[in-house]
Amino acid sequence: MSSEPIDSQASQALAQKAPFSQMTEKGLVKLRPKGLALVIALLCTDNVLSLGYNYPDQWNSAGKLAALFSIKLLWLWIYWYLWKGRNWARLLTVISSCALMFLPFFPHSHIGTMMQVYRVAETVFNAYLLYWLNTKSLIRFFKAPGNGTSELPPGS
Repeated sequence: MSSEPIDSQASQALAQKAPFSQMTEKGLVKLRPKGLALVIALLCTDNVLSLGYNYPDQWNSAGKLAALFSIKLLWLWIYWYLWKGRNWARLLTVISSCALMFLPFFPHSHIGTMMQVYRVAETVFNAYLLYWLNTKSLIRFFKAPGNGTSELPPGS
């Protein structure tokens, strides 16, 4: 493998083949869109916080608790692949955002005002996610060649 710099014409061709990438001496490195780190951090934080806010009545059974933690770990795994740029993770996040947007419309008599505020904030965030994850630039990032890898071999 040669570490020769590539000429500008080859660099432009590579940039068209692999948007959101930058050529380094190691090869083509995938760049993440602006705001993705913040969105992933917010999704992971919400995932952990919702354990205490949404399911306090579920903590009475070991089986229910194990299922709940399994679901939360599954979503953290999905968010990892969202960070890596996998389109299937983006699609699952879009589907869950659609479903969670309707949560405030199903009132529960046992939740307090703080929980209702949390659900409205979560709905606003999910509406933003629904918009943002479907913008053209984000879709291009998630559908780019070499998706899910941190580096692409030179010339790919």
